[in-house]
Amino acid sequence: MHLNFPQRMFKVANKTRWLIMLMVLLMVEIFPQEGMSRIQIYALIILAAIYNIAIRFIPWQKQWQDGKGYRICYAESTLDIVFISGIIYLTGGLKSDFFLLYFIVTIFAAIYYNPIRCFFVIICISLLYILIGILTSPTYSDMLPIFLGRLPLLFVIAGFSSYLTQEIKAQSEELAIEKDKLQALLATLKVNLKEIEEKSHALYELYNLSLKIGSTLGLEEQLNIIIDVTGNFLKTDLTTISLVDEKGIELRTCVSKGMFSGGILARDKIKIEGSLLGNVVKTGESLIIEDLHKTGIHSSGQEMASLIAVPLKIENNIIGVFNCAYVQHKKFDKNDLNFLELIGSRAALAINNAKLHEEIRKLAITDGLTGLYNYRYFQENLRNEIERCKRLRYGGLSLLLMDIDHFKQFNDLYGHQKGDMVLEKVGMLLNVYTRKTDVVARYGGEEFVIIAPGTPRENSLLLGERIRSAISEKLFSHEEKTQLGIVLPVTISIGTATFPNDASNQEELIKCADNALYSAKNTGRDRVVGWQAT
Repeated sequence: MHLNFPQRMFKVANKTRWLIMLMVLLMVEIFPQEGMSRIQIYALIILAAIYNIAIRFIPWQKQWQDGKGYRICYAESTLDIVFISGIIYLTGGLKSDFFLLYFIVTIFAAIYYNPIRCFFVIICISLLYILIGILTSPTYSDMLPIFLGRLPLLFVIAGFSSYLTQEIKAQSEELAIEKDKLQALLATLKVNLKEIEEKSHALYELYNLSLKIGSTLGLEEQLNIIIDVTGNFLKTDLTTISLVDEKGIELRTCVSKGMFSGGILARDKIKIEGSLLGNVVKTGESLIIEDLHKTGIHSSGQEMASLIAVPLKIENNIIGVFNCAYVQHKKFDKNDLNFLELIGSRAALAINNAKLHEEIRKLAITDGLTGLYNYRYFQENLRNEIERCKRLRYGGLSLLLMDIDHFKQFNDLYGHQKGDMVLEKVGMLLNVYTRKTDVVARYGGEEFVIIAPGTPRENSLLLGERIRSAISEKLFSHEEKTQLGIVLPVTISIGTATFPNDASNQEELIKCADNALYSAKNTGRDRVVGWQAT
């Protein structure tokens, strides 16, 4: 039986609930807390387990077919919220780390419901969490910072998850529509003779290929397969996919196959204004030219005689052009255009999916406040760079670990909003003073780190001094300080260490840089200290 996206995720939720129960059980056993009632926790786990087992015997798929699937979803959400709230209440209230389990409920709510119902669920969670805070926290001052930090995060995750869910559903609907179009086209082609039967077979292969769009294949590999299929099917001399640049001024060749001879399709870049392919972008209409000589753009170096091009569309946005050209004059029929438009929609879908995946990947490795890489990416990159140093035996790398001086005092004096402004400006300044090959990351809190490949100890100290001086002198202009009411100076302490001179592995290198930073802090702050073994 075919399951839609929410139904598939309903099955995933059942498995996820087992993992949550197991994790809670392990945490309770491994890290018990004083005053914690294990019996009550076990009771909650048993109730959740009973539900999880019982749901396997309930014909929920039939309920969904009858339009009553929302009842099961509401039951799921209610159970999960009550279960997690109970665990939070029994494991320390606002101090409980099990608050993070609310994020899982939030994501599944975004999948099950429309955005309005999803936010209603989040409001219910927030009210329950506030009630837990009232029951477990003695003072209002203890609760307020936690609520202000955690509850808005729930709404942010709900909004982002709802957005991604709607995008996935929209893409699934588009794919289903295109699948129906392809099946209809295949049915039409099968009534023709031998030549049409051969094309029908090719389209069937294309249909199988289209099902792979969005799989684990990389974007470039998918597009190369698409132009291979297109070139073989339409017997083209040149096939290219060109994308509109970020400024919307040029078309840039993304992938191509065939002959290049110096003409309009041979260039990597084509101006949109005043060009044939640019006109496809501007009008959003397909282009068929059976005699390229009559356009007035033919030259002695241009061998192409015929051209067919279709726009690549995502919803109503033109993102590029899919074009095929021929050395000999060719008569195009409606089937040629339909085929190219059909496969062009697959190419556009692949490009759009790749962009969505890239956005998700960036979110996973990027710090939300500063836009720098996060701690996880830093650790992975440092490990890879050290392995590359060992393998290639080039000049090593330096690590610069830095910490904003008296940042807690700054936050206490001027507030977290201005403190966040300092973190953002430090992040921007670090990007300005580093190379493209360097990796700049937020290490945590007010700490930052730079991986500088091919940088010896002396150069790392010079780099650190430039950064230290810039932050001290240029982070805020005099006008900005006056406007913001900032009197306290913002300075930074930096510790450096170099591989392989100071350390033989990743952990030692970080430790050496951290010790150097500690030395910089203890000798007056606002300075750069390189690690020196004693």
